[in-house]
Amino acid sequence: MKLFVNIVLVLAATAAAAFDSEAWLLKRGDMTRDAMRLKDLYSEYSAKASSPAENVAVPVESHPDGSVKSSISARKAQFFLESGLIWGEDVVVRELKPDGTLVARIDAENCIVDRNAKAGWAQGGVKALYNGTSLEGEGVYLSFDREFVVITDKAKIVSSEFDVKGDGKNMDTTRLTAKRADYDRAEGVVMFEGGVYLDNPQYKFAADRLFAFLHGTNHLRRVVAIGNVSVTNGSNCGSCDRASYIRSKSKITMYAREDGTPARLVELDGRGERNRLEGDKISFWIDSEQVEVENSRITVEAGGKLKL
Repeated sequence: MKLFVNIVLVLAATAAAAFDSEAWLLKRGDMTRDAMRLKDLYSEYSAKASSPAENVAVPVESHPDGSVKSSISARKAQFFLESGLIWGEDVVVRELKPDGTLVARIDAENCIVDRNAKAGWAQGGVKALYNGTSLEGEGVYLSFDREFVVITDKAKIVSSEFDVKGDGKNMDTTRLTAKRADYDRAEGVVMFEGGVYLDNPQYKFAADRLFAFLHGTNHLRRVVAIGNVSVTNGSNCGSCDRASYIRSKSKITMYAREDGTPARLVELDGRGERNRLEGDKISFWIDSEQVEVENSRITVEAGGKLKL
């Protein structure tokens, strides 16, 4: 419980004003419970799928104008009309705009779809593509209605994002891997937990838990990392209890632990640690040498310089 309280406090301090962190965590809990419900149903109905049809396709959800919003196709599928469930193998789920333009595609080995709840569970490996953001993992839940994806194991998300100026001339790619990921397209929030690693050309994060806030579906806006955080930027390495990154400012801020252990930033060379900076709060800008520290303690090798 204490961890979730800390998460709420961190998100409240770092997320956009419109984001309600407490409500989001409750929503995540709802999605997790529904994922487990469908996972159990997948096991139950796999045993019941005795006469599947081949090469089938069916709509799952419609737009207000009646056009297909989402559909499912499968190499093999069986419909259980009394429960509204569809069991399938080698499944492709598509999400479409009213004009038929493809918004998202999900490829799954095996799955079950609840047409009444507008949700599904995919067993085994899953790959998905959302407007330039790719998702991979195993054991995946998706809510069509609430635009929420839960990857329960081996989560990997790769997102291409435009530069801060927004001129579209420069692009970089952010890769995020973790044990689990919760991707809320409607809110533009992704939560990773369990051995989280973020790899970007300019910086790297490792943490127990990490929140990524998006603009649209694939443009990274902000990052909040929590628990055993490490940050790498060129030859500089930081460690702290939690950290945030604001993309528009190219700014990373690291915070000390509650037990008083300070945030730490060190410069490394070929021989190891060279300079060290410690404090309760360390902010630095990844495209400059500017650093701000609260209650600082600095160790500098003779002739050395802390470069950021």
